Amino acid sequence: MEAYIYRTKARFSDTDLYGVVHHSNYFRWLEEARIQLMEDILGYSVSWMEEHALRFPVIHVDGKYKQSVFAGENVEISVYLRYTGAARLEFTYTVRNESGKVCFTAETENAVLRGDRMLLKMPEEIDSRIREKIEEYGKGFIILC
Repeated sequence: MEAYIYRTKARFSDTDLYGVVHHSNYFRWLEEARIQLMEDILGYSVSWMEEHALRFPVIHVDGKYKQSVFAGENVEISVYLRYTGAARLEFTYTVRNESGKVCFTAETENAVLRGDRMLLKMPEEIDSRIREKIEEYGKGFIILC
């Protein structure tokens, strides 16, 4: 399966005194990758989500640090979206440094809210868009479970 790829660079401001990326920044990178996938593939920008009062808050996260990333390194994040048809999205991430070594792996589970209400069913427009993209990309980075 081919992953959605998001690229960024470890900035000096991301690091501690020793030039190592602070652990909290990995989660920011995951959010950036997830939001970019939603926009690039599903066509849902942050502004579109705000206009439609839709939010996708993280309700569970699990991450494992494997190797440090240092200031100035290019970083590649592979993202897979698992969709069960329920009102939640599950993402799996692998963060690699510019040498291709796995530095961090994670999973997030995101609920779907309209306004401040958690939805029990995925809005039809989003459900059909996800299913359409599964057909378009095949069994790629969007996985129907």
